[in-house]
Amino acid sequence: MAGSPLPLSRLSRLTALSAAALLALPLAACHGPATSTAPVATSKLETQSSAPAERKAKSKSKPTVEFVAQSQSGSPLFAATGEGELRAFTDPGEMPSLIVPSVDDSKGGPAALVLEHTDVDAHVHGHVAQVKLRQRFHNSFKQPIEVRYVFPLPENAAVDDMRMIIGERTIESEVETKAKAVERFADAREAGHTAALLEQERPNVFTQSVTNVAPGESVEVEVQYVQTLTQDGGNYEFVFPMVVGPRFSPPGTSAEAHAAVSPPIVGEGTRTGHDVSLSMTVAAGGKVQRWDSPTHTVVGSETSDGFALRLADQKTLPNRDFVVRWQSTAAQAKATAYFGPQLSQSVAGAQPGHFTLVVEPPQSDLDSLVGQREMIFVIDRSGSMSGVPLALAKQTLREALSHLRPVDTFNVISFESSTAMLYEAAVPANEQNLVHAERFIDGLQAGGGTMMSGAVDAALSPEIGLGRHRYVFFVTDGFISNEDEIARQASALVRAADKAGQRARVFGMGIGSSPNRELLASLSKAGKGRYLAVGNREHPREAVEAYTRMVDSAVLTDIHIDWDGLPVQAVFPSADTLPDLYASHSTVWVGRYDDSLDPAQLAQAQPVLRATVAGTQTTVELPITVAASPEDDRTLATLWAREQIGDLTARHYDGVLDHAELERHVTDLGLSYHLVTAYTSLIAVDTSRVVSDGDPVRVDQAVEMPEDVSYPVQGQAVNMPVASSSSRDFTVLVDVSPTASRDAGGMARMSIYGESYAAAMAVSAGGGGSGWDPVFRVRSVDAPDGLKAKFVRRAVRRRAGMFEACYDQYGLRGKKSVPVLLRFDASGALVDIEWEGTFDAAEGCMESVLHGVDWSIARIDRAKGDAVEIRVILDLR
Repeated sequence: MAGSPLPLSRLSRLTALSAAALLALPLAACHGPATSTAPVATSKLETQSSAPAERKAKSKSKPTVEFVAQSQSGSPLFAATGEGELRAFTDPGEMPSLIVPSVDDSKGGPAALVLEHTDVDAHVHGHVAQVKLRQRFHNSFKQPIEVRYVFPLPENAAVDDMRMIIGERTIESEVETKAKAVERFADAREAGHTAALLEQERPNVFTQSVTNVAPGESVEVEVQYVQTLTQDGGNYEFVFPMVVGPRFSPPGTSAEAHAAVSPPIVGEGTRTGHDVSLSMTVAAGGKVQRWDSPTHTVVGSETSDGFALRLADQKTLPNRDFVVRWQSTAAQAKATAYFGPQLSQSVAGAQPGHFTLVVEPPQSDLDSLVGQREMIFVIDRSGSMSGVPLALAKQTLREALSHLRPVDTFNVISFESSTAMLYEAAVPANEQNLVHAERFIDGLQAGGGTMMSGAVDAALSPEIGLGRHRYVFFVTDGFISNEDEIARQASALVRAADKAGQRARVFGMGIGSSPNRELLASLSKAGKGRYLAVGNREHPREAVEAYTRMVDSAVLTDIHIDWDGLPVQAVFPSADTLPDLYASHSTVWVGRYDDSLDPAQLAQAQPVLRATVAGTQTTVELPITVAASPEDDRTLATLWAREQIGDLTARHYDGVLDHAELERHVTDLGLSYHLVTAYTSLIAVDTSRVVSDGDPVRVDQAVEMPEDVSYPVQGQAVNMPVASSSSRDFTVLVDVSPTASRDAGGMARMSIYGESYAAAMAVSAGGGGSGWDPVFRVRSVDAPDGLKAKFVRRAVRRRAGMFEACYDQYGLRGKKSVPVLLRFDASGALVDIEWEGTFDAAEGCMESVLHGVDWSIARIDRAKGDAVEIRVILDLR
């Protein structure tokens, strides 16, 4: 945003040499006096390392970036200087963007943070998506910089290309072992060359580093990946994640390991200035009956074989996953193998051809085949689930409980720092027990750390009831950093049940705007189940019904494929790691064939898939149709290599492969197929010029807080691991401004590099929850000239379920009719909320929901004037 920061004398100060020094301070030390609109008069904090001489020496050796959060009025919310000073200013109720004054240029105006824009171009053919994203980094400073940006991709993305673009020059990437790539990047930095390094931190979390970006220059990095998509009952889903949520790391995790998956998050009411545009085409391979996005406003049109769309706002805030769903022609039980052309010899070590096999099992709703079930529901109530996420999770569990059969048994488990069970063992799904369960769920409150291991053990360790199949249903945002530990634990417990002649399966249900889908996917794969997700702008009914379809129908196990003599080999997932087949939910295999394949043989082959109905001797046969793949074989080869990596990882979780074997196999695949993996990275170096003296200013790109995820509030403990002050030039963003509707003063919100929610809040399961079903409506809308009330009403009513969830979450009863004044800027952005009544404890949750409304539906920007005020009366009863 335009505007100059106020003189620094107007800012209160917190002095410390580095982020590490601040993080070492107790939380209480950062609290200031109560205030709501005046600058926070905090005390000055000194450490031994903050001596002026040392600060001066550090400033000379390497200037660091000064961060300032600037509001529309020009008033800074907070600032951090390279001299070790953190400054705070209260300016609530506005939506500023982070800006930075130019380094070593006191007269220079403010500039945006380094990452300006990401453009996404996605193309879907049937069950395969090919995606390119272009990240634009701009150096507004007077010195060369190095930027580090942690960003998400789909958990099954096969990242196979990167290129760096500087002006008219394009530098292609090379694949190296991770250690070698890091070494080459460091050499490029010291030589003053511009370089880009792409590393994998998790299958769904990557780090893009760009060094020696010249002053005033932009560098674009283009990343390419492919992935397979699955469908349920003919409904396909494409997800492009936009932000990495704050991760909880268990005790003993190093600061460096935590920082790799937890980028710095901007303070509440502040944004980074980074925005996203996205376009997408879908060739469905059949008639598309409907398509929509439950997360964003899109514009699009039908095409001859699908549809095309783009984000309506080409400067979208990247604070939630982008999701598109579509329904193709009526689903039917089928299996199709799509064979690609023979592979060119450009991919070293690969076989001549590859194929995908897509199988959708039949649906059979017979109690005798489904069997006796033990349903275990596990709900995350840790600190990150506070507010809307927990309310949504409760709705999800209530919906799931309503689908239980009289012959089922069930239990409910909640977890945060500790684990609590409703019953000592599963009980019958009768009316009395279900009412008791709903009361237990109503009483849950959020707080504490995400210690998931205890919940996994509580759900999977007990002996399974005689003759029953256990299904464990985890409802969580997945904001943890120890995904592999949880997956290994679940895998061991499921295998132990199998060896004992029992059967346990695990399903993940992601909750919120940006759940950790890698945790959900790895946990479900280890438990031979599937995962689904409920977005913060959705009702959970549809996702729960999809889950119910899978467990209410016969499950197929012991899968065997007879290829009728076709020279097929190395098909993944392998028989050892293949999950069960669930009714209407497709499974995708990727395999390869050797050069002895005769086209005539392929045309005449009649392969068939055979499976056994779980717990019976009943065999099901599905004939496999052979067809030509619309993908080139390079794409299929990449998918095959990525699927094999997933298979190797699953075998590692099962204890079949040790870590050294896993690293060797994955490294070979990464180097052969130009893939970014846990052990291989992509590096691009521009050696045509020298940009710096080898010591650029380093900047960690901050990210948005995921939509509807609460910041830690005053009085809540925060676990702040101390990072090395030499590892990052800037590692902390702090907003000490209070919010009048929730907090009286002090440090009302914190956004900290390496933040996690502590295991220090012991919250009982009692209290909270109204125990009844509230109904929301918009009673009236008073809109100015140029606006139609019906559009405002429509925008607000789309989030009715979330308003109802807030009302229920905070235990409110009876009718509430509360007017609220909403203020928008000329662009249609909501900048202020003023309550003319009160929703009591639910008010903060209600505000989160109002900020999450898609106000473009209301067409606010069509109103006359620079600012718009709309008065809405909300009814809940």
